[in-house]
Amino acid sequence: MFYKRRLLIAILTAAEFGCQKKAEGPRPRYAVVRFENLSGDPSLDWTGRAASEVLSTTLAGAMDGPMMNPSAIARQAGTLGGRPPGSPGISAERAQALMAGASRLVSGYVERNGSNLRFTAVEEDVATGRTVRTVSAEGTAPLAALQTLGRELSPSVKSYLTADANVLRLYSTALDDDITRSEEELEQAVHADPNFGPAWLALLRTHLV
Repeated sequence: MFYKRRLLIAILTAAEFGCQKKAEGPRPRYAVVRFENLSGDPSLDWTGRAASEVLSTTLAGAMDGPMMNPSAIARQAGTLGGRPPGSPGISAERAQALMAGASRLVSGYVERNGSNLRFTAVEEDVATGRTVRTVSAEGTAPLAALQTLGRELSPSVKSYLTADANVLRLYSTALDDDITRSEEELEQAVHADPNFGPAWLALLRTHLV
């Protein structure tokens, strides 16, 4: 009787554990959309695109669910960058991110704080519309500040694929530019850093349009 009772308890415990695991649901799918430039300086518009590109790449494999590639979101709009000139990132890309299957949305903005740039990221649960968390990081250099912001979102963040801030600027600007200018900017980027794969892929797409 004693052993039967222990066996029954073990079966019930396993069943309860299984139900708890089922209740957890699917892992979230993350998408980072273009950040807004609230600095008042149009020359920093490229940092909004840089934010989504850097965070999507450096946080891939570092979150509790898969991170979507920005190009997968852009394909929903059928363009290289998927952003009409002057349109806000969150409104222009939110629909595309949802269509691509995102369940967690990371949006944000960049602003001036003295001589520094401050990036703020907001993580949203799409199903509930609830803000999961808001984190910020700042620095004099955009790429360094974005790497710090990535660490605020996950301690497992990786380094970005280029350490050249000018290459990042050229690449990010090209993603939002018209096809003729973007091709020129991407060619400059791959010339400056031949090992920067994303610029090569984007350059290839300009020839397929």
